[in-house]
Amino acid sequence: MSSDPDQTPDKALAQALESAIDYAWQQAAVEGAGGAGRPLRLVVALSGGADSTAVLHAVSRYLGNRFTVLALHADHGLHPESGRWAEHCRQLCRRLRVPLEVESVAVSEVGNLEAAAREARYGFFARHLSSDDVLLFGHHQQDQAETLLLRILQGRGAVGMRYYGRLGQGHFIRPFLSLPKEQLVDYLTAAGEDWVDDPSNSEIHFDRNYLRHELLPILSQRWPGAVQALARVSADAGAQAALVQRYVAALPNQVSFDLVPHSRIEARVWLRAFLASRGHHRITDGAIDEYFRQQKDSGRAFMALESQDSDGAASLHAWRNELYYERAEDGSRMSWPDAGTPLPWRVRWRQQILEIEADHNLARGAVGYTGQLRMLDREQLIEMDDAMAQRLKKHFQRGQIPPWRRSGYPLVCDEQGLVCVPGIWQRETSAQADKLSGYCAIRWLNSKKVEA
Repeated sequence: MSSDPDQTPDKALAQALESAIDYAWQQAAVEGAGGAGRPLRLVVALSGGADSTAVLHAVSRYLGNRFTVLALHADHGLHPESGRWAEHCRQLCRRLRVPLEVESVAVSEVGNLEAAAREARYGFFARHLSSDDVLLFGHHQQDQAETLLLRILQGRGAVGMRYYGRLGQGHFIRPFLSLPKEQLVDYLTAAGEDWVDDPSNSEIHFDRNYLRHELLPILSQRWPGAVQALARVSADAGAQAALVQRYVAALPNQVSFDLVPHSRIEARVWLRAFLASRGHHRITDGAIDEYFRQQKDSGRAFMALESQDSDGAASLHAWRNELYYERAEDGSRMSWPDAGTPLPWRVRWRQQILEIEADHNLARGAVGYTGQLRMLDREQLIEMDDAMAQRLKKHFQRGQIPPWRRSGYPLVCDEQGLVCVPGIWQRETSAQADKLSGYCAIRWLNSKKVEA
C-alpha cells in the first residue's frame, strides 16, 4: 500500500491496482469466494469525479483484458446537475467500453445528509455485488487524512478508512488509499480525460469539506507532510486494530465476561475489535459504554447491530456473565415437520440440528409418545396449556437457555402434552407402556458434522 513519490502517475496507479487485486484475490480465496480458477469481477463505484474516473480508466486500461469490468453510478438527485453527471458517466463508459448501471437512489433529507447519501449509495452498491465481485473505490491519501481527523475530533478513535472489507455479498477495496490526489489528477490529465466537479464539495458547512478546505491547508503550511503523516498514523492504527481483530475473531460467539478486560477503555477496544471481526465497524463508543453499563448494573444487556458489511443484522446480549453475539438469521424459526410426518425428523435450530428418530429397541434414553408427535414452540404450547408457562421457565433455567432464545425453542409434544424439552428434560413414560404408540430417540447433533 506504500507509494513512491518519484513514480510516474501511470506506473503508480498500475502498481496500486495490481497490489489491490492480488490482495483481494487472496482474501476472497480465504473467505471461500474467488480464488484460483474463479475470476473475480471488478466493479467500479463511479461518481464521475476525478478520483473514481481515475479508477475506472486505470482498471479498463490495465486490467480490462483480464477481468470483467462493471461501473455503478448512484444518482442521489440532490443537485440540479445530477442528471448531467449521470450522462457524463454514460459517455465515459461508452468510450471505455465498460457496462454501466445507473440508479436513482432515495436519500432522506432528515438529519445528517452526508450520512444518508452514503447509506443510500452503499445500499445500491451492495445490491449489485455477488460473492465473486470486488468493488473499487477511488479514495486517496487526502481522503484518509480527512477521515482520520474527523473521527478523532468526533471522539471515534484514530482509525481511518479500511483498505479492504465486505459489502453485501461481495467485497470492496480502496486501491489508491496511499496515493496523493495529485497523482490521480496528473494521470487523468495525461490521458486527456475530463471529470465532473460537484459544487457541494466546496460547501464548508459539511464537516469533511471544512477539514479539506480550511483546516488541512493550515496544517500543511506548518507541517508540509501533514497529509502523509496522518495517512501513516491511520495505517498503523488500522494494523493494530486488525491484529487485535485476528485474535478475537477466533473466539466463539458466546464468551464469558471473565475474558473481557476490566478496564473500561480496554473493554471498549476489545468489544470494538470483537464486533469488527464479525463485520460491524461503525459502533459508537456511547453504544459500547451503554452495553457494559447495563451488563454491570443488572447482568443483562442488549445492543442491536445493523447490517453493514457483515452477513446481516445481528444483536449482542449479556446474560449470566456470558456475552452472546447472534446473527438475525440464527434466531429465525426454521420449518418444522407437520404432525404425522414419518420419522426420522431433522430440524435445524440456530447452529444445531435436532434429530428425532424411531427407537424400536427401547435404547437407554428413549421416550414414549401417544398418538402423533408434534413440534411446537413456547407460545403455541402455552396457548394449549395455561399452566405450562411456569414449568417451561424452570426447564429453560435449568438448561441455561437465555430468555431471548426460549420463544423459538423446539418442543416435542404428543396428544398428552409435552414429551421433551430437547437436551434438558423428557417425560417419564415407563409406567404408560400399554398406552404408548411408539418410542423415539431425541438428540442434538453438530450441524457442521452433519453437513460434512
